[in-house]
Amino acid sequence: GKAVTNAEYFITMQDKDGVELTLPRQINTSAADKAPTVYIDKGTYNIYSHFKQDANTYFLTETNKAVTDKATLNFDAANSGQVSVGNVEGSKLENAVLYLYNDDVSNIFGSSEVLTGQQFFVTPGDYQYIIDAEIADTEGQENWIYVFANNKHTATVEQGKHTEVHV
Repeated sequence: GKAVTNAEYFITMQDKDGVELTLPRQINTSAADKAPTVYIDKGTYNIYSHFKQDANTYFLTETNKAVTDKATLNFDAANSGQVSVGNVEGSKLENAVLYLYNDDVSNIFGSSEVLTGQQFFVTPGDYQYIIDAEIADTEGQENWIYVFANNKHTATVEQGKHTEVHV
């Protein structure tokens, strides 16, 4: 795949039982031109990459990564799953913003933060989501904006597959 610019990378260290020993730390500057080179002690780490490119939002994770020697880690969107808002037949969905989150997102960006966008490429797993939807008025007036935010919507994302979520 092609390299991306402006990606943010974060890391946390774990003990042998998987308990995080450190707070998430950003290991490069925002809007970096290239991926960082990082020297770390042997151990187990959770490593995260977040970036937006071509109207897509990426959040890729490598959890429980055992570092025993010199190694290179590449985040490859080809190993991700795709999530987007689908339009149900007969609905008047004009536009939507998807808010996607799980424990990994909360760990890096804080419990009140979510990923925003219209199309995501994320590490396979379970995610919760909220949708802001713009619905066309049936009488041709101004469109309506709805927020579907009851925290009960979940989606399972599988590698190489496209998951559509609906309002």
